[in-house]
Amino acid sequence: MLRVKFLVYISIALIFFSFKKDGTPKMYFDSWISLKIPEPSDIALSPNGSTFYVVSDDKAAVYEIELSGKVLRKSATLGIDLEGVCARPDFLYVVDETPRKIYMLNYDNLEVARTFHVPYSGARNKGFESITYNEVKKCFVLITERDPIYIIELDEDFRQINEIRWKEARDISAATFHENHVYLLSDEDMTVFKCDPQDYKVLSKWKINVHNPEGIVFFKDKM
Repeated sequence: MLRVKFLVYISIALIFFSFKKDGTPKMYFDSWISLKIPEPSDIALSPNGSTFYVVSDDKAAVYEIELSGKVLRKSATLGIDLEGVCARPDFLYVVDETPRKIYMLNYDNLEVARTFHVPYSGARNKGFESITYNEVKKCFVLITERDPIYIIELDEDFRQINEIRWKEARDISAATFHENHVYLLSDEDMTVFKCDPQDYKVLSKWKINVHNPEGIVFFKDKM
């Protein structure tokens, strides 16, 4: 069984997936946790699985929180429009949508160690909405929000190496990598998509009863 965390504005919904004998997934809610973070826009699990990192669109800052939702610390203001976060073993990566920047943060002080600029010609508020790392192809993945949705693969220095037009949803609000698959979350469709890590074709999808979901992480149920 897997526990899935969906971040929705100021709360986290705990959702469990189990599987029937025929392999059909069954989803049910566990609980909600209220967060004291203004306009959270994405969530990532720390490399050791002990805390979450949440980015705030309103305050343009990163918050580290306990699994219970308690805020442990907050970074300084980082940019303009933070939309995505990816926790790698070495650094934390944060997407700033409007200026098309990626901030690489040190874990010890949540300060910027390096900044990358990734050009994109779309509208200011329709740029990169999510970020994850594809462990199968060993590349970063940036995904535009909508109109159109592009999945952009980049190397370790955020140089583009591939671009895929993705038409399976109206928008994408978050992405994560889990057990050799890429999972995409659609805000407007209220749907989670399980995708092939090689070509991002949809393998499975689940409708969720969560309005305006903004982030998703996986971790094994410890209960």
